[in-house]
Amino acid sequence: MDYNREIAEAKNKAANYYYASGVKLLENNDRMSARKAYEQFGFISKYFRNYKDVDQKMQQALDMGTNHVIFKIQNEARVALPDDFEEEILKISLSSLNKQWLEFDSHFDEDMFYDYSIFLNLKHIEVSPQSLEKEKYTDSKRVSDGWEYVLDGNGNVMKDSLGNDIKKGKFKEIKAYVTVNKMNKRSIVTGSLNYYDNRSRQLIKTVPIRSEFVFDYQYGVFAGEKDALTSKSLAIIKNKPAPFP
Repeated sequence: MDYNREIAEAKNKAANYYYASGVKLLENNDRMSARKAYEQFGFISKYFRNYKDVDQKMQQALDMGTNHVIFKIQNEARVALPDDFEEEILKISLSSLNKQWLEFDSHFDEDMFYDYSIFLNLKHIEVSPQSLEKEKYTDSKRVSDGWEYVLDGNGNVMKDSLGNDIKKGKFKEIKAYVTVNKMNKRSIVTGSLNYYDNRSRQLIKTVPIRSEFVFDYQYGVFAGEKDALTSKSLAIIKNKPAPFP
């Protein structure tokens, strides 16, 4: 008995079944059927790396099964926002929202029908004044500084039992004088996320939001011995001056 041929025939039958099932589901021309078709086409990859036009069919099923959502920001807070504020918010929001069967756009495409619209309504924005404080402190460390003879009470070099001069380690204290610039700015944003079904043109959900953004940054300089700096001070010294957001 030729087991290899039987296995090959079984694979072909399975692939044919899933392919025909997927094509049939696509003919229904609805979103849920398209998602099931995508799953059916995916099963074929267990048997064949390249099978007919299954890659194109999977893309067709993915396109048909995906909900498209337009995400926009509405500033009702009467506060002028920085030019890049909206882009940064959209980057953060969309990166966490995109997933299979959901695709979010921040720029309207006239050729695309969007199933849903999500509006981020900014109702109130409170921004604290910029704060820049200086802190000065000293780091110190005891380090080796060679050796010296051990003297007795009369100032003479002491000897060990073999008559050798007794020596001991010599230490000194080194210091670094650190100046730290502490930058701080805070903002509180309140508003709501409004979800609309574009087919029924109805508001389907409103979620209140409140977010606090905190900018805390430190950079510094020092004078003296670098070897005296602690790991914390070294990390601060490595930071470069930065503008307030």
